[in-house]
Amino acid sequence: MNRTVNRVPDLVTGGAMKKTIAFAVVLLGAVVAGPASAEDMHACLMRAQMKFTSCPRTTAQACAATLNTDMAACRQAAVAQQQQQAAAMEETQRQALKRANDVKEREQLKVDFVKYQPGWLEAASDVDLDGAHASAEKTVARLKAIGLELGETPVPGVDDATSGFLVALDASVASEKACRVDAKCMAARAAKKAEAAKKAEAARVEAEFFDSVVSPMCVADQMREDATKDMATERANPSGIVSLTRLHDDGQSIQAAQAQLTALGPQYAKVRKHPWRGWRPECKRAE
Repeated sequence: MNRTVNRVPDLVTGGAMKKTIAFAVVLLGAVVAGPASAEDMHACLMRAQMKFTSCPRTTAQACAATLNTDMAACRQAAVAQQQQQAAAMEETQRQALKRANDVKEREQLKVDFVKYQPGWLEAASDVDLDGAHASAEKTVARLKAIGLELGETPVPGVDDATSGFLVALDASVASEKACRVDAKCMAARAAKKAEAAKKAEAARVEAEFFDSVVSPMCVADQMREDATKDMATERANPSGIVSLTRLHDDGQSIQAAQAQLTALGPQYAKVRKHPWRGWRPECKRAE
């Protein structure tokens, strides 16, 4: 009598089952990222295969269902591992971005910290002076915090140096406030600023005068001197052969230089209070 037996064809014997497992390894291996994940997936499927091959033939359908369940578990594990890897990568990127932002913030804080100088105190408003200590202390605290976040070892004595700086800043602020209510102090400050402005203006005028008058006269005088020496050398040629073209060129150079000196001479004498004395007292020869 013929009977129909419900079972998974060939899977128990291993032929098609091995192909199925191999296909699952390739398929699920594509889900995971990296060699280690692929190896974990392969091991998971191999365990499912071993469990299936040891399953009794009399319970083939139940074994097949168990295999499907185990393979689904492997797939879920692969997806979970991929998610973990993605989360780890995202966290690494977040940490890198945070570090970059911390470094950028620290550089800006250093720039802000440098402002606590005498020049800043004089220009600061009364409100800024009142808040100078708290602002500087906050800046120092943030600099320390960023250093710790970046994994830097605290420098020995930094707290003492910070305390010393804040004490000095408080003294400078107090001195500035006292000066602002002292007429003599403010008058002396105004006179000092006026003198500095006067010197700066004098330097600007001198630089402009040198560029427009002195420098061109130096160039012309050096050109005249060089052309005169060259002309004398050519005339004293031991061979007795003199280049008229060269003498002519030298003569033209001398005339042009003299014209420049004559044109600028009055402006020079007006500022320097004496006539042109040659290029050496004023200029260095360009190399």
